Amino acid sequence: METEIFDSLMKTYLANIHSALKISEIISSHGNESELSEDSIIIGLIYRLMTPMDEKEIDDSLEHSTNIYDSIIYGSDSDSDSDSDEGSVEEVKCPLIQNKEYRKLRVNNCNCDICIRARVCILNYKDYESNDSLSQRFKDSISTTCSTHKIII
Repeated sequence: METEIFDSLMKTYLANIHSALKISEIISSHGNESELSEDSIIIGLIYRLMTPMDEKEIDDSLEHSTNIYDSIIYGSDSDSDSDSDEGSVEEVKCPLIQNKEYRKLRVNNCNCDICIRARVCILNYKDYESNDSLSQRFKDSISTTCSTHKIII
């Protein structure tokens, strides 16, 4: 029973990340970026946190996340060497981050529905109240990452 709950939560989390990255790609493309930027990824995560998926997005993202999760859990065991360090987390201080100045999150100027909604989400992010523990963890991870990398939302 606990395994089923854990599996469902992991698939849901992966589905949210997958959907957020699809939004990030749209935002990046509409901002004429040559490659996906950290700003576009953050904006996609914020968008997905604050904007519910429609049924098609849910189905597509859950199918994708189920395939990824199942291949990790039931697929090949080629990553067995990486499990030897399990349990030990080492904090690494990056000099580039330590010496980096705080900066504001960069947004594009596109006026399509997704990009406009993304900018509205950014404006309302600080006041957003999560309605469950999973979305609160999602928000906390966005905030922590932005703080670590000195990006102001």
